[in-house]
Amino acid sequence: MKRTALLLLLVLLVCLPGPAFAEPVKDQRVLDAFDLYMLSLRDGDYDTMASLMHPGELNKLKSLMVLLGKAANDAGQFQQLSVLLGGHESVESLQAAEPDALFSDFMAGISKMIPQLGEAFKTAEVKLLGQVKEGEDDPALHLVYRMKFQMDGVDIQAVDVSTMRLHKGSYYFLVDEQAQGILKSIKKQLGAEENEVG
Repeated sequence: MKRTALLLLLVLLVCLPGPAFAEPVKDQRVLDAFDLYMLSLRDGDYDTMASLMHPGELNKLKSLMVLLGKAANDAGQFQQLSVLLGGHESVESLQAAEPDALFSDFMAGISKMIPQLGEAFKTAEVKLLGQVKEGEDDPALHLVYRMKFQMDGVDIQAVDVSTMRLHKGSYYFLVDEQAQGILKSIKKQLGAEENEVG
């Protein structure tokens, strides 16, 4: 599990090249949501972070975590993955959880498993650099930002991208595709079927 934890840490802190043609962010809804999200990340306020996530994405993440939980349970490894599953102790508990609560539990579990991560984010300084629109027919909006933080006394600087999508008049964050990829990879290793339902 230590290797999995380190892999997740790298995913969360990966330095991604920002798109070259980012334009200034002018929509106050986007600015407000971004500022609150980053403040919540620094404070470890995962409930507020969950409220800023796109509802459809939260449902997808829950389905993925339930599938992972079922696969881990069938493989006799549920307890080893319980922290990744938000501290839930059974598949039934995962299924009964609300998607936003499950996201919050998941983030809290990761922070518990990798305490250095939460400490690093407490020191984070974030500067929003701009935005890139996916296209006229796609409401996806990619936000490019620079994050500076400290980990074990070392200054780290990263340019990263987060994606938002318009939903009922407000902008919400999407679940990071790489984080989803890690969960899918673990699920595949455990032999979960893609056509299972949560």
